[in-house]
Amino acid sequence: MAMNREDAFENVSGERLLVRLERFTEVVYGITVLQLLLSLQRPEAEQLLNTTVFHQYLLGQLPMFKLYLATFVLVIIYWQSHVRIFQCFRRCDSLMLWLQMTGLMALAVVPLVNDLQGLVPGDIATQLLYSVVLGCVGIVNILLLLHGSQQRHLLVKC
Repeated sequence: MAMNREDAFENVSGERLLVRLERFTEVVYGITVLQLLLSLQRPEAEQLLNTTVFHQYLLGQLPMFKLYLATFVLVIIYWQSHVRIFQCFRRCDSLMLWLQMTGLMALAVVPLVNDLQGLVPGDIATQLLYSVVLGCVGIVNILLLLHGSQQRHLLVKC
C-alpha cells in the first residue's frame, strides 16, 4: 500500500520532532544535574586556611552532600530510563511531546525541592514535595511506555 504525501510528511515531521524532543530533554537533564552541583555550598577562603574550621565546614555539609548524592543518582536513573525509552520510539506525536514536557517540568523543579530538603531537613511537607516531584518524572516515563504500546506506529519495529 502506497503512502500518500500527507502520511509521508507526518512520518518525517514526527521523526524530526522526536530528535528535537530528545535533544531538548538531554539539555534539561544536563542543566538539572548542573543546578544540583551548584547547590552545594563552597567554603570561604578563611575556612580553607584553618584545619579545624575546615573540618567543621565539611561536617556541616555532610547532610546536604548526602542529599545531593541521592538526588543525583535518582536523576541519572531517570535519565538512563529516558535514553532506553527513546530508543524504542522512531517518531513522536503530540501526546508524547506533552507527556515528555510534563516530565521535564517536574525535573526542572528537582534542584529547588532538593535545596528545600537541605534547608528544612525532616520537614514532612518538603519530604512530600520532594517525593511527589521525583515521582512525577517516573510516572511520565511509565505513561510514555504505555502510550507507545497503544500507538505502535511510533515504535521501532523489532
